[in-house]
Amino acid sequence: MAAEAAAAEGGAPAQAPGDAPLRVAVLGASTGGPGALVRLLTAIPPGLPLAWAVAQHMPARFTGSFAERLARSTGLDVREAVEGDELAQGRVLIAPGGRHLRLARGGGPLAAVRAALSSPEPADGHRYCPSVDLLFASAAEACSGGLCAVVLTGMGDDGRRGVARVKEAGGVTLAESESSAVVYGMPRQAAETGLVDEVLPLEGIVARLRRFAEDGR
Repeated sequence: MAAEAAAAEGGAPAQAPGDAPLRVAVLGASTGGPGALVRLLTAIPPGLPLAWAVAQHMPARFTGSFAERLARSTGLDVREAVEGDELAQGRVLIAPGGRHLRLARGGGPLAAVRAALSSPEPADGHRYCPSVDLLFASAAEACSGGLCAVVLTGMGDDGRRGVARVKEAGGVTLAESESSAVVYGMPRQAAETGLVDEVLPLEGIVARLRRFAEDGR
C-alpha cells in the first residue's frame, strides 16, 4: 500500500515490488560507452528489479539528449540526474556532463538512495568528470551488498579504484571483455586489480545483471 501511495503521488517507491530490497547497478564508461549502453539497456527485460546509475564521460551539452535517446529506445525511465533524484526500479540516472554524480542514503536503513551532484574541483583528486570512481565509491557506501558495479569500454583508468570500494562493501564487480569493448583501457585497468568477479562480453554482462537482479549475487 505504501508503494502504491507513493506512485499515486508521482514518486517512485524506494524498494522493488513485494518490498524486496532494491538492487542497484552502477555503470561506468568512456570511449564507446554510448553505443555499449544502448545495447546493454535495450537488452534488459521490462520489470527487472534493478535501479541504475551511470557515469559516462561526455560533455555537458550531450548528456540530456543522450538520456532522452535511451529512454525512447529502452522503455526505461532514463533521465539526466538532478539533485535529489531517487533511485527506483526501472529508473536510470545519467550523470550530467561536467558534474560528478554521487549516491547518498538518508537516515535509516530503508531510507531512499538519492542523487547528489557536484562540480569538479582541482583538489578533488578525480581526473575524469563525471567520475566513475566517485560514483562507485558513493554507491558502495549507500547501497552496500545490494550493488553491482560494471566497468564498460573506455580509455584511462577511471573505475579502477571504484571497483575496489564496491568489492570491499560486498558488492558484485564486472568488467567488459576485450572481445566487445571498443577500447579495452578502463575494463583492463579494473580487471588488473584482481577485484573484478567476472570479465564478460556485453551480452554476458546483460545475462549476469539479470541473475544479480534475481538473487543479489
